[in-house]
Amino acid sequence: MTNIEFRQCWNYTRGREGLSPDRIVIHHWGADGQSHDSVVDFFTRGPGSGTSAHYVVSAGRITQICHDYDTAYHAGNWDINCRSIGIECRPEASDGDIATVAELVRRIRSEWGNLPLTVHSDYYPTACPGRYHQLIDRINQLSQEEEDMQLSDQIIRPDGHSATVNDVLAYIDMRLELLEKVIIGGQDKKGADGKPTGDRTNIFDEAAWNATNFARVYQSIEALSKRVDQLVSLIEIGASK
Repeated sequence: MTNIEFRQCWNYTRGREGLSPDRIVIHHWGADGQSHDSVVDFFTRGPGSGTSAHYVVSAGRITQICHDYDTAYHAGNWDINCRSIGIECRPEASDGDIATVAELVRRIRSEWGNLPLTVHSDYYPTACPGRYHQLIDRINQLSQEEEDMQLSDQIIRPDGHSATVNDVLAYIDMRLELLEKVIIGGQDKKGADGKPTGDRTNIFDEAAWNATNFARVYQSIEALSKRVDQLVSLIEIGASK
């Protein structure tokens, strides 16, 4: 998963006049040969042309320059600005560029819903987004594919703590190894005094122990169930009087 950097753009309005994004607008940043960083600098170091976007994207890089809940000046139409998320894409449109744009679209949709993809020229007479005019269907298709999980990706556990995929797999391997040792190698036997005897259980000992103790548990549950039935019967008799 591509890390999203953040640098605040110069030209934007806080909020969206009570509106929420209902579409994504694809742009390109103009002439070939410009670097990702130079485009980010253009939007963040001064008023420039008075325009902005929400994201600048190239192969393997995503820089957010305006929060999704704020209004960027990108569509040439104020109403659309208030209701859209603008993405400035590398004009060369390499496979890496396209894949990273599709990843961002997927991530935006995971937060805002299945927003449709539109292009700048839908709202303003311009050649923008150049090569991306013919790539909207491909971006849509790629954005709907499941993203391959990387070993370095962070997973949030139910207790709120995080761990990498690699750490989780290592933990599972450790637990499986311990389980295998118990099943195949057994455990240390203990005497009546609770101290190890020096002997170890085998798979047959484990099976016999499980069968004996599971039987006890089931017997206790059955006895408890009968007692509950008796109590329910007494309650019903009392209620009928």
